[in-house]
Amino acid sequence: MDRLRRSPLSKNVPTGYPALIQILGSLEAAHKAINREPYLLKEYGDSFFGKLRRLRQLMGSKSAAREILKKAPYLLLRESSNRVSSGIRKAKFMHMTFEAMKPIFGLEETRRMVLERPELLAMGIELPRALGFAKKKLGSWEAVGDQWESILVRTGLVEDMVYAQKPRPREGYWSPGISAYRTGTPAASVSAWSPARNPSGRDGPARGRWDEDPDEAEGEGEEVGEINVQDAEMVEQAWSVAEQEAQKDAGDETKDDDYRAAKAEIVS
Repeated sequence: MDRLRRSPLSKNVPTGYPALIQILGSLEAAHKAINREPYLLKEYGDSFFGKLRRLRQLMGSKSAAREILKKAPYLLLRESSNRVSSGIRKAKFMHMTFEAMKPIFGLEETRRMVLERPELLAMGIELPRALGFAKKKLGSWEAVGDQWESILVRTGLVEDMVYAQKPRPREGYWSPGISAYRTGTPAASVSAWSPARNPSGRDGPARGRWDEDPDEAEGEGEEVGEINVQDAEMVEQAWSVAEQEAQKDAGDETKDDDYRAAKAEIVS
């Protein structure tokens, strides 16, 4: 409290400040989260509790939910209005991500993975859409689980997770109420698996980014390399045969010259 009394900025306590201290368990943890995400001070404390409740349900314990929020305090923030998925509540974002991973890895493994990488919970609807497409391409959920890291890279979700972890404001200005149309500020990054970027329309089958598998590309390169080596060996053999024939022809020509010289001597 002495730290609060010594603050020269204002005597008023921000609305979400007491809630953050209670949720994160200590004053230091709350200040660390605020330093990382200053926009937390603009939120109402009541807006945090729905997300906290959903996290506790998904993770099965209060301590696990607290650890996730310490690592990723941005999960308590609302999405900005220019996000395509802004109509979906952040608590539902978390639920959709968790339910998309659970059939692949099981409940306990999903909890472990989410605790290790909380940014997965910020993917929302994009993750189940991308994983559904990956299952169609690979044939089963088991194959999706085996190639999990590769799929995150091939679908571009790794880049989306990096963007989700960037401290707000991610657009580089401190006035979220200013219209982006008047300032010319670009809209927030939209995932390739967002319904708005679906080539077949919002209601069409989920389609998005799907890069070639790097391992398959390396395999193809190895096959091409083997073919090139075989071609080189064939060319080398052909050259050696050609050289032998050239030497043989040169030897025959030398013999003919010697014969003509001896014949000339005899005739003379």
